[in-house]
Formats: sequence, C-alpha cells, structure tokens
Amino acid sequence: MLWSDFGPYVLPYVIGCPNPVMEAHVRRAAIRFCTETKCWAKRLDPVLTDGTVLVDIDASSDNASIIDFDMVEVNSVVWPLLDAETGIRQAQADDGKTFCFSEDMSTLRIYPLQVAGVPVVVRAALIPTRNATSMESALDEHAEAISYGAIASIMRVPNQPFSSPSLEFETMFRDSIRAESSRLARGRIAVTERAIPSFM
Repeated sequence: MLWSDFGPYVLPYVIGCPNPVMEAHVRRAAIRFCTETKCWAKRLDPVLTDGTVLVDIDASSDNASIIDFDMVEVNSVVWPLLDAETGIRQAQADDGKTFCFSEDMSTLRIYPLQVAGVPVVVRAALIPTRNATSMESALDEHAEAISYGAIASIMRVPNQPFSSPSLEFETMFRDSIRAESSRLARGRIAVTERAIPSFM
C-alpha cells in the first residue's frame, strides 16, 4: 500500500494538505503505531553461522527496520534471548550456558560458539523505515488506525488552513494503539509467513 493510497482516509479531514505532507505524516504514524504495539512481527529467513559468535540479521526488506527480537531458534531449538546488558555479563562469565542477545538489532550474539553452517531463525518486530516508499501488506488491517495518527499529526502543523486544536483523532489513535497492544498481549498476533502466537 503506497502512502499516497491513504488520501481517502486522511485528506477529507485536513482539506488543503499537500500530498507530500500527508504521506510524510502517514509514514510517521505507521512507525509510531508499529513501535508502540509491535504489531508487525515476521519470522525472518534462516541465517547460517560462520564460526563466530556473531550472526548478521537482515529485515529482508528495504521498507522494514528491526526494533526487537521475539524468538531465536538455533538449529531448530529455541534459545533463551537475553537483554544486551545481561547478555554481555553472561558472555563475560563464559560458563557454557546457552543464550543469545543483540546490542544493535542488526547482529545477534550466540553463546556458546557454534560451528559454521548452523541455521539461526529469528522472529522480529518491525517498523517501516524513515525512507520507506510504501507500507507492507501485513499492516493493511491497521490502515484506519494509522490514518487517525496522521490526521492528528497534520492538524498540529501550525498556521495552516487545516490546523486544528482538536484532540479527537489523537485520542482515537491512542485508543487504537492501546486496543492492539492489549490484543497482542493476550497472544493473538498475526505473524507474516506463519501464524505463530506471540507474547511480545
């Protein structure tokens, strides 16, 4: 779905708003919605270890950026996924425990060291990138909620004919974020590629 496709959802409420402005605000609203709800989860393609503890992780799309890991499988076994601080401390202890962690969401550190060629599969929470040209189809069901955020944001642009002090759309956007976050917390998440329950 192109950002311009949001026109029918957004422009009737912000008459006079130029299309490029609308598209920028829609993209920002989509990023915020995905960041706060972690609604866009995807099982990434397997990556093979290369004999070091580091595994490079790619979002598999120019329009997507990883914000969190939800699950890691090493050689078809789910491994404990630690936060970076705990992971660094555990790595320094070097006590042979099985675990993994990431410091930057682009590489994953896996302990203990695996031989080259071991498959690693990650399920990740994604957001659109700041230069994404479109919204992935996995987010289509959230188009209306994202539109609320875009409208609220556009209305806050000062000294424009479409500026408004109304908080109605911001309230609807926040309510949509809360509702989706609650739904996902109950374990009902639609994961692209495969339907896998998540507790993100």
